[in-house]
Amino acid sequence: MVLNRQLALPFSTSQDLFPMRRFPYYLNMLLLIALWPIPRLLAQERLEMRLETTFVPEGTAQLIKYTVMLPPEVPGRQEDINMSASHAPHRVFTRDGQPYAEFRFSRVKEPVSLQLHLSMEVYPYDLRRITSPVEPLNYPGTWLQPEPFLEVEAPEIQTLARQLAGADVWASVRKSYQAVRDSLTYDPQQQGALGALTALRDGRGDCTEYADLLTALLRAQGIPARTVNGWVFGVTEGNPNHHWTEVWLVEYGWVPLDPTLGMPLPERPDRLIPHPNARYVRLSSQRVDPLCGSSTNHWKAWGKVEASYRYSHRLRPLLQARQK
Repeated sequence: MVLNRQLALPFSTSQDLFPMRRFPYYLNMLLLIALWPIPRLLAQERLEMRLETTFVPEGTAQLIKYTVMLPPEVPGRQEDINMSASHAPHRVFTRDGQPYAEFRFSRVKEPVSLQLHLSMEVYPYDLRRITSPVEPLNYPGTWLQPEPFLEVEAPEIQTLARQLAGADVWASVRKSYQAVRDSLTYDPQQQGALGALTALRDGRGDCTEYADLLTALLRAQGIPARTVNGWVFGVTEGNPNHHWTEVWLVEYGWVPLDPTLGMPLPERPDRLIPHPNARYVRLSSQRVDPLCGSSTNHWKAWGKVEASYRYSHRLRPLLQARQK
């Protein structure tokens, strides 16, 4: 007897709804291998972003130096990053793993506009699709210590952190996340960073305070966490600058948590989706970047200058983007 080995299906049917079953086993396997990347490509998108910065001098500015953070490559999250600009950068460089572009404009008498175009592949974040190696926990002590805006050792932070300790790491994360959501009121008029302790006392803040308070509470419980500076698309219009928290979990590496958007956390971390419509682009994983501070860019002018920003973006499914 010659057996025609076919794909085993999890159910049987009187009708042949799957023509693939009529093919020999090896043809089925070839089809599966050929089609295997398609779900990954469908889940991935091409992000095209344009940042236009306009500098308007009063009189003559002898020099304007403008530094912009660039997104680093993060396997499985943001890849194939390309940049072009209307003006040639003075230099593109990396410091401590963080890429930057620096532009310089000399003897500026009229308004000058710089258009920066970034293109990259981004994934909607879903822990169930992680196939690449977990990001390592480099310098583990760093992500537990106090630092500016993260007053981990403050008595009020310590007291609340003890109250939020759960039976395991994820239980502690969920309770801390919920506490931040419940204790803060979003203030869109917030100017400047308050820090975790002031946010807890005042009960208000913008995305920076939400992220800082969650990061501080997790660190106070011995859970590695950090406040991330970057962009979020798909849930807001206009300026995409955003802060959120990342917590390090042994099974998954650095995992984003966004208490500002406030999606409930699932009982299991592998079901975590920070927001179904949000696309996150990580820029800096340092709370205070050595060059750009708490922002995504920094400029300095020798002369009186005002700056304004305009953002635009579009997201396209990766297969569609590659066909064009």
